Amino acid sequence: MDNHFRLRMAAGMLLVMGVMAAGMAASAVGLTSNGVAVSHFATGFPTAKSGTGPTGVAFDLSQNMFVSDAGFIYRFDQNGGRADLHRLNRTPIRGILAGLAFSRSGQLYAARWTNGTVGDVIQIDPNTGALMRQVASGLVCPTGLAVDPISGDLFVSEVWCAPRVLRISGGRVSTYVTGANTDGLAFGPDGTLYMAHQANAAGFTVSAASATNSAHPGTVTNLAKVPNADGIAVGRAFGSDTTPFLVVNRRDGMLSRVEIAGGSAIARLFGGGTRGDFVGVDGAGCLYATQSSELLRVTNLDGSCARAASAPPSAVATGLGAGLVPTNVRAMSVTVAAPRRPTACAAGRRLIARYRARRGVHVVSARIYIGRHLARRVSGRALRHGVTLRKLPTGRFTLVIRARTTRHRTIVVRRHYGTCAGRRA
Repeated sequence: MDNHFRLRMAAGMLLVMGVMAAGMAASAVGLTSNGVAVSHFATGFPTAKSGTGPTGVAFDLSQNMFVSDAGFIYRFDQNGGRADLHRLNRTPIRGILAGLAFSRSGQLYAARWTNGTVGDVIQIDPNTGALMRQVASGLVCPTGLAVDPISGDLFVSEVWCAPRVLRISGGRVSTYVTGANTDGLAFGPDGTLYMAHQANAAGFTVSAASATNSAHPGTVTNLAKVPNADGIAVGRAFGSDTTPFLVVNRRDGMLSRVEIAGGSAIARLFGGGTRGDFVGVDGAGCLYATQSSELLRVTNLDGSCARAASAPPSAVATGLGAGLVPTNVRAMSVTVAAPRRPTACAAGRRLIARYRARRGVHVVSARIYIGRHLARRVSGRALRHGVTLRKLPTGRFTLVIRARTTRHRTIVVRRHYGTCAGRRA
C-alpha cells in the first residue's frame, strides 16, 4: 500500500478527500510488457482522484471479483467493466477498506482503517456490500488480509505501524510473524505464507513464513529484494503443489516475477504502470493487479494463464508460466487436489461449444481452449451455430471461449465439466 495512503490515514481522515498526489492519475496505456499480455479489466474507480484507488481484491467460488475502494465494495463478473456500474453498497462503510479475503465457507472479510491508524477486521455481506459484524478490533494499520488453507484462520498485516503479521483464530488475535512491516500477503497451497514488506534488517522485501501445521510455524525465510514491493501472488509448477515463483505488484508501476529456487532471480513482467497495490488470482490462474484507478488483467501472451502441459518447467523464463494459485482458499484446495486416477471413458466423446452474444454485441472470432490447450480458432458465425470439440480429457476440465467483438473487446466465457464429460459421437 502506497505511502500517500498511509499518510492520509495517519492524519485521521475517515473520508477520502483532498488533492491527488502528483502522477497518481497516469494512464496504463504506456505499459511495456515482457512475456505477458496486459488488458484493462475494471476501470474508473472514483477515489483515484484523492490518491487512494482500488486496493483489496478477492474472488468468490463463482469467480466474481470483489474490490475495495475507500468505503465501497465493487463486484465484477468475468467481463469486468466500469466501476460505477458495479458498486454494491450505495452508503459507504465508515472508514477505509484495505485487503479483502473469502473464508472457506464463502464469508467475505475486509481489513479496515477507522480512526487514524486504528482499525479492525470486519465481515461484509457479499450480496449488498453492507457491514455485518466486527471480527477483530484494536488493530493498528490493518492492511493485507489472507486466509490460511490449512487452518482456515485469517491473517492480517499492519503495514506502517507494527513489524508483524497477526493471526485471527476463533476471534482471538495473536502475533504470528515479526521482523518486518508487512503489506501484501498470499498463501501457497501447502500453507506457506508469502509476504511483501518494507526492507527488513537484512534488506529483503519478500519473505516466507512456515505453515501453521509445520514443526516451527511462523519461521521466516528471506527470499528476495524487490523495490517497492506491495501486493504478492504465488505461482506453482505444472502438475505439482510446489511453489517455485512469486509475482509482486510494485508501487513504482512495475510487476515482477521472482523465482524462489536458484537464487531468487527477479524478472520484470511489465513496466510503465501506475501505483501498484494488492493483486488477486482467479480460479484459472489469471492475475489481476490494482493500479491508481483500475485493475489490469495479466495473462500469458496467448491469453492463457497456465503453461501448456508439454512445455518443460525449465522453458518458462518470463510470463505467468505455470499459472498462479487462486486467491480464494476453497478454489485453491480444488486446484491442488490429488492427481486423478485413470478413468475408463466412452470413446469418441464430443462437446458442442456455442456462444450467443447479447443484443448489440457482434463476435468476429474466437479461440476455444480445453483446459490449458488451444483446441480451435473459429469465426463468430461458426461459434453461433456451434463448434464440435473432440479428444476430450478423461478427468475434469474447463472449457474457455475467448471471443473478440467488432469493437475490439474480449469476452471470456468459462464452463466446468466433470469426469468423462461429453456425448458419444
